[in-house]
Amino acid sequence: MKIRKGINMGGIKQKNRASILNLIRGHGAMSRTDIAKQVELTPASVTIIVNKMIDEGVIKEMGELEESDKRAGRRKILIDINYDIKYVIGISIESELCSIGVANIKGTVLNSTSVCINKELEAEETLLEIANQCISLLWKENIAKENILGVGVGIIGPVNSKEGVSKHAYGLWKKEVNVKKILEKQLNINVVVDNNVRTLAMAEMDHEKLQNISNMLFIKCGPGIGSAIVIDREIYRGTHNIAAEIGHTIVEINGEICKCGKVGCLETVASPEAINRKIKKNFSKQRMPILYKLCKEDIANLSTNNVIKSSEQGDEEVIKIVTKAATYMALGISNAITIIDPHKLVLYGEMFKNKIFMEIFKEELNKNLTECDLKNIISYSTLNNSPIYIGGIALAIREFFFRTGAMD
Repeated sequence: MKIRKGINMGGIKQKNRASILNLIRGHGAMSRTDIAKQVELTPASVTIIVNKMIDEGVIKEMGELEESDKRAGRRKILIDINYDIKYVIGISIESELCSIGVANIKGTVLNSTSVCINKELEAEETLLEIANQCISLLWKENIAKENILGVGVGIIGPVNSKEGVSKHAYGLWKKEVNVKKILEKQLNINVVVDNNVRTLAMAEMDHEKLQNISNMLFIKCGPGIGSAIVIDREIYRGTHNIAAEIGHTIVEINGEICKCGKVGCLETVASPEAINRKIKKNFSKQRMPILYKLCKEDIANLSTNNVIKSSEQGDEEVIKIVTKAATYMALGISNAITIIDPHKLVLYGEMFKNKIFMEIFKEELNKNLTECDLKNIISYSTLNNSPIYIGGIALAIREFFFRTGAMD
């Protein structure tokens, strides 16, 4: 006898709520009638769902639409998300620094802090310190743990996002670390973990400028090179959670050994880290007079900003190093574009602001990509002036509010 499976009403309810919340998020305040037209639910069903969420405080009525036809009894009351009903914590963990921010559901940051990474500590000790900083932030803002929907963590290197496990945080720790499990134990708050560049790509997709973009290749340059692929507005992770590790694609057969263990990775020749390594080998008043002056004659003052300034002011040796890096960057990215064919190539990082770097980069891309209209493809990230933990905030908001339909 064939057994019929029951309908998962809870799943349907969650999906409908999520559809309504995501629609309002993208569109702005809407009436119940207009929502019903776009989510393919009956007006009665939408009214029931919306009224329930109003009772919960998830959404709120914003007043009457000006063009409502009162004489015909067609009052259109606008509803919008109550972005201050709950809060999230966003965390970015890189090789030298951890930055943390607390924000409302709209992503508006209330307060933030940072922690220098002590590489002599075990991963568990580092995460304990991060957890303590999160608690301190909540205390400063007088926010109870019960009002935190969740914590989003972006971390360098490959991540098993389903389990919340950092597989290999390059330059930080070499072993697998269950970041989700450790932080949840310390904070007693739900935690979601992903690669840091993927979290930034999520934040980028949430920006109104890219609301109509479905597919994207997001590149982060600095201190290493990271990337993320977005297909149909969702992060593509691949079978083994290593999709889009463009910084660790091989571009130089007999090149340098990368921190990932391979030889000749893009990151070893095109990243700000690689540029700085080459500069340090040649740093002198004679070879790099402008940079030498900008660094106040001390290599300890070397920064990406000083490299950019010196190259744009005509420091020839620096220009040679930057040109080589830009050429390799274009090679790696043009290969990725050929495979993915994205709507947008979004560039994030200080080096993409360097005129010398970008001139060479675009010139080489044009040589390699004869079928593409680069003017329409290339876009500078809307996040370039935002704190890097904004990716963790976007991840937490997406996972714990919009994907769940704001259901506990």
